[in-house]
Amino acid sequence: VCELPSAADAGAKPAGEADTGAAPGVHPARPTLAVGGDHSCVLRGGKVECWGSNYAGELGIGGSSTGPQSCNAVDVGCSPAPVAVAGLSAPVDSVAAAGAETFAVLAGGAVACWGMNDLGQLGRGITSGPENCLDIGACSTTPGVVSGLSGATAVATNGSEACAVLSSGAVECWGSNAFGELGSATVVTVSGNPVSSVPIMVAGLPRATAVALATHYACALLLDGTIQCWGTNPDGQLGNGSTTDSTTPVPVSHVTGAVAIAAGEYHTCALMADGTVACWGDNVYGELGLGTSSGPQACVSGDPCATTPVKVPNLSGVTAIAAGDDDTCALLSDGTVRCWGANLDGDLGHGKAGDGTTMPSSTPVVVSGL
Repeated sequence: VCELPSAADAGAKPAGEADTGAAPGVHPARPTLAVGGDHSCVLRGGKVECWGSNYAGELGIGGSSTGPQSCNAVDVGCSPAPVAVAGLSAPVDSVAAAGAETFAVLAGGAVACWGMNDLGQLGRGITSGPENCLDIGACSTTPGVVSGLSGATAVATNGSEACAVLSSGAVECWGSNAFGELGSATVVTVSGNPVSSVPIMVAGLPRATAVALATHYACALLLDGTIQCWGTNPDGQLGNGSTTDSTTPVPVSHVTGAVAIAAGEYHTCALMADGTVACWGDNVYGELGLGTSSGPQACVSGDPCATTPVKVPNLSGVTAIAAGDDDTCALLSDGTVRCWGANLDGDLGHGKAGDGTTMPSSTPVVVSGL
């Protein structure tokens, strides 16, 4: 969860300061809350506390993945209350989570992580451990540092791979590379899966300030306010006007002045400096916010899509954005939140029981009572 400062708060970057914001001179607060597949973590006073499922050691409390409590027959290890992560080697600057993994950017620029490691997503040079958790295999129940990574200012993950933005503006990624989502075609194969269990640099990427990961693709916000993406592309999620996969970054068409990015399962949205939002990729549930789920194009996946960014109509004054699998939400300057896309579980938060509020919305709707 990030809060973007107002334009009045923006200033020139002091010499030598690492870029951690979403645009030149703009420095949003570092993420202090992270939500994974079945667990959550919060950063308080440089320390991390987590709660929820622990079947892959994603709570980082050490010992085993079968505790500290047993919540149900599936997640036999869990904690319904926050528990302190053990063994972090330095104060934590920010946290990120997805799937059954948790990541922490440490003061000094190292990245520590814990949880599932079947695809080398912990970045420690192995996919076989260091532990085995229940029936899922490779995992780590305690934090360990990503190999050879230094100067990190931000980290993002999608549960299969992770990427870090460095103070130099370079981006390094590790984990699964089934569709070139690491930004490199050079990896090893483990049990039939192309992976890198150590960070590799995304080739040819100009200086970045933020990175977002989705299902088998990634996008980076660059210092100049443009965006580049790489990986799989059947729904146009790379935003370059094609549906061709790319193992190297390609520029997103017609985007300038972007200050933040958010990636869902197969769609991406960018927050612009003027408070508007543009989205691209899959639109089968109206997750692009265009007022229709029947276009504007047809992609090779068979779904309606947009292969280049399209502006969300009638939406302005946006200060932050977030994306779920098939939905998107925007925080507005008046403190309200508007969401659009899929709504099978009441994801959009815009109504009362019995009034059809589990129907998707292809236009932004106000979250009720917030």
